[in-house]
Amino acid sequence: MRARSALVSGLALLLLGARRDDAPPPAAGRCAGTAPTAAGSCADCHAPIATEWAASAHAKAFTEPRWRAALARLAQPERCHGCHAPEPVQNRLGRPPATRRENQDAGVDCAACHEHRGALTGPFGSSAEGHSADANPLFRGAESVHLCAACHDTRIGPVLPLVRDWRASRAAARGETCVRCHMPREERSVAFDPVGGAATGPLREGRSHALLGPSDPDFAASAFDVGIAKRGARLELSITNLAGHRVPGLVGRSFEFELVQRDAGARELGRGLTAISAENPLFVDETRRFRFAAETGVRSAVLTLSHVFAGSRSVVARREFSW
Repeated sequence: MRARSALVSGLALLLLGARRDDAPPPAAGRCAGTAPTAAGSCADCHAPIATEWAASAHAKAFTEPRWRAALARLAQPERCHGCHAPEPVQNRLGRPPATRRENQDAGVDCAACHEHRGALTGPFGSSAEGHSADANPLFRGAESVHLCAACHDTRIGPVLPLVRDWRASRAAARGETCVRCHMPREERSVAFDPVGGAATGPLREGRSHALLGPSDPDFAASAFDVGIAKRGARLELSITNLAGHRVPGLVGRSFEFELVQRDAGARELGRGLTAISAENPLFVDETRRFRFAAETGVRSAVLTLSHVFAGSRSVVARREFSW
């Protein structure tokens, strides 16, 4: 799965070592397993990562208005709390996480993934002044899927078992994990001085914490390989799922494919529409073909892919094909 534009100016200031007195980095939950830092949050020393996280679906997991509205209609809403405001996932690996009692509005916070029985863990070991951290294989390679699976390998209401799909996918056979797509590589310093903003560690190849999803157009478009072929009196639209799991992955979400046929002068001759949804998903590694009657004189077609969710529609990609 990019969700970057609103963050560019603020993130650039942070990476250059600047701090805005009137707009401190958002709190990213408690500094797990350690005494509080000087200003009391992970964001003090990990501001760029915290800024990415603050704009992500993980940060809003417990406060997102549409989720809150859906929760109010459930007979047992507490069944959802463990994944939307979890205790550290590593403490119950292989089982749904327990619900934490405090600071639930922080959603899936830093500690949810990085704390294990009171200690901090991550892809790199560290003995920094603020806290130590243990290098943990769960944050590297195929093992990282176990962290995601705690919440994303279940089916509760609208939530679909995406990790289950992944385990049977060609992406899994190639060693490509959830992290590879949803958390792109970022080479940068992980920690910064909370006062002056200077980097306090070496450049490392880490991961973005923006957590890309279908609301990001480029990321959503990367889930599909599409093609249009003219076969006699028909146009055939082929759509292949490249996502490593079914698409879409949530009930209520859909993708629409609109095909506009044009003549040699680019005048519209006709249009057709097809869609995939959670009720009619494109399964893992599936290629599906849709056929449309070719209009007389058709020389090209424009395919528009749109993402539809909660009453809003946004264009993801537009491609032109000609013959």
